[in-house]
Amino acid sequence: MDAPTLISRYEKAKSKRYNWDHHWQEVADLVLPTREFNATYTPGEKRRNRIFSDVAPEAADSLASALSGMLTNTSTRWFNLAPSNPRLKQNASVKKYLHDATHLMLEYFDSADSGFAVASHEMYLDLVCFGNTALDSKPKPFRTSI
Repeated sequence: MDAPTLISRYEKAKSKRYNWDHHWQEVADLVLPTREFNATYTPGEKRRNRIFSDVAPEAADSLASALSGMLTNTSTRWFNLAPSNPRLKQNASVKKYLHDATHLMLEYFDSADSGFAVASHEMYLDLVCFGNTALDSKPKPFRTSI
């Protein structure tokens, strides 16, 4: 696709979600004041002035932590690489290679270099509060020799 087409699609999608921006900003103001949708804040401006009880922010953080612990717990083997081809599933060298690759990937996700633990918790907070999410982190390059 060319740039004008992509920009046009983006603008259409943005206009369709216009009402949601206001709803999401209200949720952010009451539950997760660090997020901005259609409000801009100056550095140092108070953002918690609409929160009279910490029940909602604490509940959101608690659910995000539970999701993190149950879905992407870095102390467990929460995913496994496997071939889709049934013949390759029986091949011992393929199994070993994929087992080792899974181990390296999990090791990297668990490292401070990846930033995965922090980014995934923020992702789960967004999912809990807004019903959708995107994962973004600025990891250092993944280097390995398999």
